[in-house]
Amino acid sequence: KAVADDLTARFGKKVVVESYFPRTLTQIYETFEGIAKAVNAPAQGHDRTQRIQAQLMNWADNFYERMKNKKVSFICSIKPLQLAGWWIPDMIRLCSAQPQNAKSGEPPVRIEWPDLIAFNPDVIVVAPEGETLQESMAHFKVLEKSPGWEEIIAVKRGQVALLLMGTLAVG
Repeated sequence: KAVADDLTARFGKKVVVESYFPRTLTQIYETFEGIAKAVNAPAQGHDRTQRIQAQLMNWADNFYERMKNKKVSFICSIKPLQLAGWWIPDMIRLCSAQPQNAKSGEPPVRIEWPDLIAFNPDVIVVAPEGETLQESMAHFKVLEKSPGWEEIIAVKRGQVALLLMGTLAVG
């Protein structure tokens, strides 16, 4: 309310401030619809949301057979070891796979190394958030030296990916 009041005073006309923090894939879609309503373009927002959903379904369809029933560990932090949360488990399920972190809409979940070993994923995605490529690679090397690494199905089959996840800064 204070921000809206400040902006209203600055611009001389009523300003409405909308705030969104989507935590699940469904909430992301709802956010698109909400923003469109806020700018008096609900039909365009609904259309855009439908197109994005269709594109994601098409994308996921490309992975369906390869990922069907596979177990996926999506690691977003190595120190401490954490599994990605929010909408990432939804995206994994969309590809017909089983995320190690089954909780959608929740923050990343801290796990211990034995938890990863016990899950024995078919696919591992390592995407340390906000780290440089050099930092990510250094942390990845720590994983490779961890006890039991070579015995994980994903490692044996070469189904391990290292991704660089940046932090979006707006300002």
